Amino acid sequence: MAQAVNLTRVDTIYKMSDMFRPGLVISAAWVVITVAVMYLIARPLGLM
Repeated sequence: MAQAVNLTRVDTIYKMSDMFRPGLVISAAWVVITVAVMYLIARPLGLM
């Protein structure tokens, strides 16, 4: 009985990490893209 409860607990943790991982990837990509765009805009304007 205890083993079954433990397995379901591990399963829910895996499901949570599966939901978090794409969000982390999207956030990291969004930061990189916005910084790159800011550099591209600031360079011609002489702000850098």
